[in-house]
Amino acid sequence: MEDKMINGETTYIYLLSDPMSQFTMLDLQVLNNVKLVNKHKLFKNKVLNILSKSHLSLKANEFISLPLKKIWYKKLLRYKSDKKVVVIMSPPWYDRQLIKFLRKNYSNCKLILHFHDIVAKDLKYNKQLKIERIKKDFDQIIVYNQSDAEAYGFVYHPVGYAPPSKKELKKYPYSDLVFIGAAKDRLADIRKIYKRMTAAGLICDFYVTEVPDDQRRDDGIIYGDKFLPYSECLAREAASNCLLEILQGGSRGRTYRMMDAIIYNKKLITNCEEIVMLPYYNENRIHFFNNINQISIDFVRDHREIDYGYKNDFSNVTFLNFIDSL
Repeated sequence: MEDKMINGETTYIYLLSDPMSQFTMLDLQVLNNVKLVNKHKLFKNKVLNILSKSHLSLKANEFISLPLKKIWYKKLLRYKSDKKVVVIMSPPWYDRQLIKFLRKNYSNCKLILHFHDIVAKDLKYNKQLKIERIKKDFDQIIVYNQSDAEAYGFVYHPVGYAPPSKKELKKYPYSDLVFIGAAKDRLADIRKIYKRMTAAGLICDFYVTEVPDDQRRDDGIIYGDKFLPYSECLAREAASNCLLEILQGGSRGRTYRMMDAIIYNKKLITNCEEIVMLPYYNENRIHFFNNINQISIDFVRDHREIDYGYKNDFSNVTFLNFIDSL
């Protein structure tokens, strides 16, 4: 379906905490009533940026909430608006001082906490996040993972997404199969798939992070010390015949990889259960597996032209319309 018009009677303030947003929220960057504030780059001025990031960082506030953070909140979040205000906050932003500031400065504002990752992971990284506390602080809590919605009683909705077109990406060498991600609990499976596919003569582009030096091998997989720039991740995917996705344990929700495959018309191998419920699912272009031994080499080798007929229904505007409907 095509996007509906965004609610012009509302100002949306997005408090983001990832450098990927410049590639995943292109549809919102052009809207006058949407303000994007990213914790990774708060100010253009380098000195202010360093000072503010240090003061607001999770590490600096791990054991005690540092005082006077409203100094930064006033500079970053004082928008004059006669419209209704909805603040959509990512978990790394959560801070009791911030909640008080928003409630005081935007009368009758609606506060939404939006989890882009597994809830347990964000609870681990931001020590201020307590389930009973955030249930009181926010008007709605939205999660991307269906399991978390069921476990905590939160609202489920897939993440919004609007990446650049393929023609805007840097050209990258062709591969038959690409995997980019952290090892987490899936390193053994990643290695088995890589070995099996390369043994069949297929070109595999695997970039894996978070693997300790003593566990790395000279096996053809690229073991990176840091995450790739998101633009390079997209470029590698756009240059490949097929994308591989292996969900981390406990995750069931729609992922960026899944949406990349559909938007860029790429074949997809995934163990994400949600894919079989989407109208885009077709066994000729999406290979769902429960066990890595089920993955077909012939599926990867097949070079048929793929066209999902994507209708822009992953858009962030769709997500904002969903918030308005709550």
